[in-house]
Amino acid sequence: MPDYTAISRTLTEQQRCFRIIVEIPFNAPVRFEFLEERVSVDGAETTSEVVAGCSVPHNPEQQIPARNPNNDTLTGSSFDMGGLMKQLYSTYRYAATLRDGGQP
Repeated sequence: MPDYTAISRTLTEQQRCFRIIVEIPFNAPVRFEFLEERVSVDGAETTSEVVAGCSVPHNPEQQIPARNPNNDTLTGSSFDMGGLMKQLYSTYRYAATLRDGGQP
C-alpha cells in the first residue's frame, strides 16, 4: 500500500452579484435585475455557479442607502434611483460615442 499523507485544504465560498441588467422596454417600466453567483475557491481551483437573483422596478424618487463596495458597510448617505438612471444612461451614451469614433 502506498504511503498516504493527509492534506488539509481550505474552501472559501462567497455569494456575489456578477451581472446587473437594466431592462428598458419601449412601453413598460424600467426594471433593474441582479444575478448572483456562488464562487468557491479550493486551493488553486475556482468554480462558480448561478444561484439566485433579485429585481426591483425603477422608482426615480426611491432613496437607496449607499454602501462601500470594498467592505459592504453603509456609508450613512443615500442616492435616488433617478440619479442612478441618469448616470447609467450617460455612461451608455459615452460608450456608444466612443464605439462610433466620436468624441465624448
